[in-house]
Amino acid sequence: MADNINGDNFKECYRRHIADRDAGLKHLKFPFASLRPGQAEVMQEVSKCLVNGTTYLLNAPTGFGKTQVCLLPALSCLGKHLIKRIYYFTNQEAQRVLPVKLLQQLNTCNELHLWSLTMYSVQKSCSHHDFCYFSVNKKLLQEIAQNYLRTCKEHIDFEQVQTLAANYNVCPYLLQNKLAEYMDLVILDYNYLLDPLQTLACFKSDKEKYALLLDEAHNLRRRGENIFHCQINLNTFVAYRRRLQKLQAASSAANAKNLSELIGRLDLLLDFCRKIAQLLQQKDIDRNKLSACLEISPANSLLSQDSSREKQVINFYSRQPLPQFNQLFLNFWQLWQEFWQSEKSVFAENWGELRKFQDEIAKFKRLQFLITNYCPGFINIFSYLTNAKGHTLLFTIHCLDAMPLIKAALPANSAKIFFSATLLPPDYYKKMLCSAAERCIYHAAPSPFDPAKRRVALLAYADLSYSNRQSNYELVAKSLLAYLKIVGGHLLVFAPSYRYAEILAQRIKLILPQNMRLIVQTANTAAVKEQFLRTLQDRTDPSPLLALAVMQGSFSEGLDLPHKSITAIAIISVNYPAKSDLLSLAQEYYQSAYNTAGQNINDEYDNQILAADYYENTPENTTKLPNLSPAYLFTQLYPGFSKILQACGRLIRSEEDEGDLLLLDARFTQPQFQDLLKEAFGSYAVLDSLAEYVAWLRNLPKSN
Repeated sequence: MADNINGDNFKECYRRHIADRDAGLKHLKFPFASLRPGQAEVMQEVSKCLVNGTTYLLNAPTGFGKTQVCLLPALSCLGKHLIKRIYYFTNQEAQRVLPVKLLQQLNTCNELHLWSLTMYSVQKSCSHHDFCYFSVNKKLLQEIAQNYLRTCKEHIDFEQVQTLAANYNVCPYLLQNKLAEYMDLVILDYNYLLDPLQTLACFKSDKEKYALLLDEAHNLRRRGENIFHCQINLNTFVAYRRRLQKLQAASSAANAKNLSELIGRLDLLLDFCRKIAQLLQQKDIDRNKLSACLEISPANSLLSQDSSREKQVINFYSRQPLPQFNQLFLNFWQLWQEFWQSEKSVFAENWGELRKFQDEIAKFKRLQFLITNYCPGFINIFSYLTNAKGHTLLFTIHCLDAMPLIKAALPANSAKIFFSATLLPPDYYKKMLCSAAERCIYHAAPSPFDPAKRRVALLAYADLSYSNRQSNYELVAKSLLAYLKIVGGHLLVFAPSYRYAEILAQRIKLILPQNMRLIVQTANTAAVKEQFLRTLQDRTDPSPLLALAVMQGSFSEGLDLPHKSITAIAIISVNYPAKSDLLSLAQEYYQSAYNTAGQNINDEYDNQILAADYYENTPENTTKLPNLSPAYLFTQLYPGFSKILQACGRLIRSEEDEGDLLLLDARFTQPQFQDLLKEAFGSYAVLDSLAEYVAWLRNLPKSN
């Protein structure tokens, strides 16, 4: 292969590719008959932002064509050499087909000479990627990539990378990373931008100007919180020690002393963890002793217990770093890395034993990053768990707010285009996604579809706060079945939890007419989802169908159903998160970090926010509802409403679609929801009784 590379200089091949690419992009034709209303304006704005390096936030409804209006201007800028490369980021694997489909459509009316690649996660690409660096031949990877690109005429997908890697016996993960260095367009997961363990090298400097297109941008905060999170079981350290002892026999004599010291450092860490476990086992746990052991202030700690039939959990939370634990771990990890480098040859010859280290190494790397990049949005947690299998100690670093770390990961010299159907309200997402120093433009695009085809109703007679749910199951069941009796079709219902869905399904079955069907999402698995969707899409059975899913599952987002699969969508409850220790800590954090001086919120009010179960009930003895506080807005109202909008977006996805949205909860009539609903839907009906609702239904068109 090397002779082939040298025989035809790749630089000349690449130069010809750029010339052909630019010629093809110079007169780029739109692949559809005409632009939808609002698309031309957005494409002009996106072009300006790409040229100026401005951050752009696009809120556009499902069906607007967000991929088109963001990717086409980027391709035009690429052909003019205004940007080096386009990176199209997605939150889910299924969403990566959208830009690929658009490329295929563009190729039907253009002669594109574009090198494009879809990258996949490290875990999917290579099961032992951490160890491929032992035997990696960087020159060979470069030769394979360059040789392949000489004749590349189509988009490079996962199967092609896997096949190419297998042909040359190289790591597919490392190969796709090498291919990405030559691409014009790379379609990839958020991880490659945000995850410090997977970030592409090009994002670590501002030497080049890229176009960063971030699809489904409302998910960034939640994904970041998952990325900057790590949990380790004490048993992991114990098992790791055993494996190190097994490797001791294979270690070189020169490094036997280093291995002994490494095990010694791990023993110090284990002893410290056992000491914490002993303090958490005591009948009367002394929070002051725990705090002193961890070298933190008791005022920055919180102790709680949670018991059930299956298990008992004691949680100790710390708002500040843990100096002694952190230092013990870093001492161990530093020596482990030195030992790892010195023993490469031994590791390479013992793949079977080495593979057992895989999961621990990934966790240790993440823990090391979180400890050394600790920020105020982190919470340390020691959890002592007791169940039928015995006892164990868990250590967790939980991320309450990932946005500062996400902003720091975004290259300053590159234009960022964030787009989604649920970037509401504007000020919230500007604060979340844009730094204070950068210029940010927000654009709300209109729906391209006839608004008369989507009818929205608030069922204000249904009080679905947690304390009143038990008495309203029958009312909800009657309301849902009333729709099917009068209108018919397929009604997709989103319940707030699996438990609620289970109880509601039981109540529905008691009054379900024989000519109607009921299906229930029982779990969030691929098999359950496939069967659920198959039934929902099947229109051969004309009988009315009630499909009961769970809001927190995979059905509320990224679900693209064929025309007439859904007649209506019903949302049960305002989708606030369940009460928990972490929710209270998050409220406390956001109240402190994002509070403005003009709010004048006093200590007593703060305590009411943290103590009250106000995601369901109003704090007593106060007329000041926390509706405008960051604690409420950032942890409950906005994240919950984003989920609701995503679920509602499953209804109208094309010009042919038509249907109804039913929002069941009296709390939707509260002022803070009214503002959001008007911005999202424009007009809607507020129905104060079951009788009003039935009368409203009788005026709707019947389902075919």
